[in-house]
Amino acid sequence: MKTVYLLLIACFAVNCVTLMPAEQRQVRNVVESKGVKANEAYDRALIWFAKSLGNANWAVQIRDPQGKRIVANVKYHCTINTGSDILGNQNMIGFIADFQAKDDRFRLTFEDIIFTVRQQNGNEVVHGPTDEEQRSEIDQKCLIPVRDSITASVKGSRTVDDKF
Repeated sequence: MKTVYLLLIACFAVNCVTLMPAEQRQVRNVVESKGVKANEAYDRALIWFAKSLGNANWAVQIRDPQGKRIVANVKYHCTINTGSDILGNQNMIGFIADFQAKDDRFRLTFEDIIFTVRQQNGNEVVHGPTDEEQRSEIDQKCLIPVRDSITASVKGSRTVDDKF
């Protein structure tokens, strides 16, 4: 019985991960959008969120036309090197996107960034970010493409992105 107990503890210890504090698991950017009024930026971003995330009712949590603010839950497939890249597993990135428009610029904040691996058996295991290096890798590989796509939409060159 003691052996079984020790094996269970060892299994839990291997699967546990310590995430960075929430305030460090965020990325904030102010993006210039010269010539784009706050109303236009808000409308274009709302269209992007509605069309690009697959399910606008689930994804977009707050629509504030007066404050020109959109808050959305985002979760999509994004490949990060975790060491558990087993055939059939899916690497997923999840975060809260907070968009706020002003004339000629907008702020986009990705908060509560979580990287998980959805295993073949349906379990989802949290992998990070556990440190600044991993958060930076997530930013480079997963968040910058989202930011670039939203920026293109706000500036009027794209309305939907089917990568997410």
